[in-house]
Amino acid sequence: MPERTSGGPTSRASSPSAAPEASGGSTEASTRLEAPVERVLAAVTDLERYPEWNDELSAVEVLALDEQGRPARARLTLVSPFLSDTFELAYSYPAPHGGVHVVSWVLVAPGAVLTRMDGSYLLADGGDGTTGATYRLRVGVSVPLVGALRRKAEKTVIDRALDGLRKRVEESSWD
Repeated sequence: MPERTSGGPTSRASSPSAAPEASGGSTEASTRLEAPVERVLAAVTDLERYPEWNDELSAVEVLALDEQGRPARARLTLVSPFLSDTFELAYSYPAPHGGVHVVSWVLVAPGAVLTRMDGSYLLADGGDGTTGATYRLRVGVSVPLVGALRRKAEKTVIDRALDGLRKRVEESSWD
């Protein structure tokens, strides 16, 4: 059973107005999901079920919950064509603003390869039962990797995650 924590981590995930760092900034992609924002938010915060819809994650263990019962820290095992690693992320949930819900994460316990992983889901209520979903990701690794290859790896992770999320939330049988 995960422990409960008070307060949340401060995410270093980039915002639209943030200047990209020397590492090249973050990679992002957006899509429209045929599901209400509450359903998408429920799927995005149900970390332990990620391996059911995100092929790049083979295991997720929630280690701590925030005061609202949402995951605050989790251990994830990533298995992708680009790298495999186990690491820990801390999650934060800034207050919704203008109908946009944000779930952010930052690497707090690096793995053997991952040295940085900042990211976020931005979920915008479409007002018509749809949700605009943007996934941002910035990854650093301990092995030399050309910027274009890093961005390709980030883009692959993002595209697969958004495709899996779409399938998850648009299934009528999931809840």
